[in-house]
Amino acid sequence: MSTATEQKAPRQYQKHGESHRERRLRARGLAALDARTAEGTEALAWHDAAIRSKGGAVCPFAIKTEIRLATFDLWRMLCLQSYLIGDANHREKIINRRRRELSRVHEQ
Repeated sequence: MSTATEQKAPRQYQKHGESHRERRLRARGLAALDARTAEGTEALAWHDAAIRSKGGAVCPFAIKTEIRLATFDLWRMLCLQSYLIGDANHREKIINRRRRELSRVHEQ
C-alpha cells in the first residue's frame, strides 16, 4: 500500500484592488478619485496643472478628455505602486530567493 500524501495548506490570495478601481472609474468618472488619499491628491493636482498649462477654460474638449484619461491612468498606477511597496515591505523581499523570481502580484 502507498502512504497518503500530506495535503498542502491553501494558498493565501492577495488582491490588489484593480477591478474595484475599474468599476469606480466607470461608474463615477473623475469623482472616483479620492482627494483624501496621497494618490488621489497627486493625480488631481496633476490634472489641474495639465488643464492650466493647456489654456484653462479655453482648452479644447479633446485635450480635456485626453487629460482626464491620463489622470485616471496616473491614479491607478499610483495606487498600484503604493500597494506593491506595501506588499514588498510586508514580505521584506520582492524576489523569491529560492526560485529567483518575482511574486505573482509583482509580475502583473
